[in-house]
Amino acid sequence: MCDKSIKVDRNGCASEKDLCFIDKKGLPHSAGYLNKYDMCELDKLDNVLMTNLSSDKRRIVHEWIRDTFNPIKTYNVKHSTYSLKELLERKTGIYLTNNQMKDALLNMGYICQNEHKINWLVNVSEMGIKYVK
Repeated sequence: MCDKSIKVDRNGCASEKDLCFIDKKGLPHSAGYLNKYDMCELDKLDNVLMTNLSSDKRRIVHEWIRDTFNPIKTYNVKHSTYSLKELLERKTGIYLTNNQMKDALLNMGYICQNEHKINWLVNVSEMGIKYVK
């Protein structure tokens, strides 16, 4: 993952706060999901970034975000990064992990409400999302 020390329990699980964060380089790190105990499992991490995509796919994703969303001063509580990535996939056919969507939004200047959550709320306007649906 990165140089952050992570506390885990005897089952190899960590708290969501420990595994979801933005590092000093501005890159997101995410747990893949929470298990039934609301803990993150170390073998289920999502650290895939936009740089793992081809340059053509990165360009399409960034253009789609630019043309679809508008930044606002508050956070959109109706749509998390997970639902935004699903919307992008339906419209472009490009699959992103949740972490790649976070990375793409950070690259485009968007900000999140709480970097320690698996699914971020970001400052995207609802108008663009309604238009695309």
